[in-house]
Amino acid sequence: MDELPFEYEKFDLIWAEGSIFIIGIGDAIMKWKNYLKPGGKIAFTDAVWFSDTPSPETETFFKETYPDMKREDEVCRILESEGFSNIKTFRLPESAWWDDYYVPLKKRIPELKEQYTGTEEKGMLDHVMTEIEVFEKYPAEYGYTFFIAEKSGM
Repeated sequence: MDELPFEYEKFDLIWAEGSIFIIGIGDAIMKWKNYLKPGGKIAFTDAVWFSDTPSPETETFFKETYPDMKREDEVCRILESEGFSNIKTFRLPESAWWDDYYVPLKKRIPELKEQYTGTEEKGMLDHVMTEIEVFEKYPAEYGYTFFIAEKSGM
């Protein structure tokens, strides 16, 4: 994701849902802007802090899971510093987490624990359950935000 096999300034749009964290938001924006034509758009979702003072449980979980997680305003500043404008954002509703992800996953975890009894697999499933429990308790502290921005005409 950080070394794409494309020529610069070839795309009108880069769309990345739930994946930008893999290389880090700052690096992704800095690198991906080169692939956009002037006036091109970038659209992505990322997990962000909604609270400046998250609970210790939430903060501990994300220090391990996504230590570089930012607040929405920090992401907007990164976009601006990399030459993007007309920045629009909207938060995905809690139902986006629950309806198609956490509810089916929570039902499936007991079955998966029976099927995968190894330490590594059990650890992964326990981690997923912790994520669900943290979101159940503290949904106002973090979530996904959709960001849309336009590359300046430079």
